[in-house]
Amino acid sequence: MTPRAEALESGLLKLEALFDHPLYNMPSPPVPEEDWLLKVKPKVKASEKSSQMWVSASQEAYEDVQWTSSSNTHPPWLRFHLGISRWQLYPHRDPNMEALTQQLATQRIVSAVQKSGGTQLKLVMSFPNYGQALFKPMKQERDDETNYNLYYFSDFERHNAEIAAFHLDRILGYRRVPPVVGRLVDVVKEIKDVTTDRKLARTFFTSPVGNLCFYGQCTYYCSTEHAVCGRPTNLEASLAVMLPDLSLATRRSWRSPWRRSYSRSKLAKWETESDYCSTVKKTPPYDKGTRLVDFIDMVILDFLMSNMDRHHYETFEKFGNNAFMLHLDNGRAFGRHSKDEPSILAPLEQCCRIRRSTWLRLRLLSLPQYRLSDVMRASLSQDPLHSVAPLLSEPHLAALDRRLKTVLET
Repeated sequence: MTPRAEALESGLLKLEALFDHPLYNMPSPPVPEEDWLLKVKPKVKASEKSSQMWVSASQEAYEDVQWTSSSNTHPPWLRFHLGISRWQLYPHRDPNMEALTQQLATQRIVSAVQKSGGTQLKLVMSFPNYGQALFKPMKQERDDETNYNLYYFSDFERHNAEIAAFHLDRILGYRRVPPVVGRLVDVVKEIKDVTTDRKLARTFFTSPVGNLCFYGQCTYYCSTEHAVCGRPTNLEASLAVMLPDLSLATRRSWRSPWRRSYSRSKLAKWETESDYCSTVKKTPPYDKGTRLVDFIDMVILDFLMSNMDRHHYETFEKFGNNAFMLHLDNGRAFGRHSKDEPSILAPLEQCCRIRRSTWLRLRLLSLPQYRLSDVMRASLSQDPLHSVAPLLSEPHLAALDRRLKTVLET
C-alpha cells in the first residue's frame, strides 16, 4: 500500500470514529409534529386524484410516478425534503444520504435550464424521478489561488468549494448545507441536447481548440471571455440537491449584521466600532433564543474555509425566529490557502460567545486522533470527482488545521 493510500485509510478510520463519538450522537427527544418542515398529505379521494398527478412536459423523459404516503415509495430527494426539521436539514447517520448522493452523481439528466439571479452561471438540472439539483461548473483548476488584487466580491465561484463546504459542515456537526456531489457532465448530451432554455442554447460555441463551451446570461461573468468549457465535452461540476419549492416552504432572507460594505473604499460599521456586538445583542432576533450562537457557528465555518462573501443568510419562514440557519452559496470559499482572513472571525471576537457543543467538537477536531485535515481528506475521498483529482489540495487541508487553532485561541 502506498503512503498516500495508507493515510487515506487511516483518515477513513478517524472519520468513522469521529461520527461514532458521543458528541455526534447526543440523545434527542422525538421531533414534535410542528417541527417538521413538510408533511405528507392524507389520502386523496379518487375524485381529486386527477389534479394531484404529476404531469411531465415529455412523457419519455420522466418516470411514471406511483408514490403513496409510505416513505419507502418516495424517491431520495423527497425523503430528504420530508426529513427537514426545525434544527437541521438531515439527521446524523441519515440512512437516505447514500441513495440521495448516488442519484445526484449518476441519474440521467432530462432537463437543464439556467437559474435566474446571481452574478455567475448556475443551472437547474432535472432528473427522471422529478428531483432537481443546482449545477455549478468548474471555473478554475483546484490549485489556482485567488489573485491577491481581486476583491472578494469579484472572485469566481468554485465547484469544489461547494462540495467541500458540504463535507466540512457535516464534519462540524451542523448539517445546514444541502447535500452536494461532484459529477463529470457531458456538455452535449446532458446540457445542450436537453435544454429548453432558448437564451442558454444561444450561448453554445466551439472554442479554437475544439472544446464545447457555453456562457449563459447573468450579471457579471456570462460572456465569451468567461465561458465554461468541456474537455472537449466533459465538464466537472457540483450538483447540490434543491431545497423544497418556495411555494411549499417559504424562506426568509436576513441581512448579516457583520455584512461587508461591498465597496472598495468604505468600511462597514462593525469594522470601526469595537463594541458593535453589544448593539447586535439587543436587536431581534439576536436578543433571545439561539440565533446569535447559530450565527457564530456559521462564522466559524466561513473562517475555516475562508469565505468572505456571506452578506445574507436564510431561514425557513414556517419556524419563525426559532430555527436553524441555512448555509447556502459557498462557491467563493477555499480561494486562498496561503492567507487567513482574520476579519471573518470578528463576530466571535467581538461577542465572545460560542455554543458549548460546537466548542467541544472543535476541540475534538484539534486532537491527532480526529485531526480536521485527516477527516476532511477522508470524507472528500468518497466523492465521485476524487477519482479525477483530490477535491482540496494539501495546502488547503493544512490551512484547515491552522485556522482551527486560531478559532480555539480566539
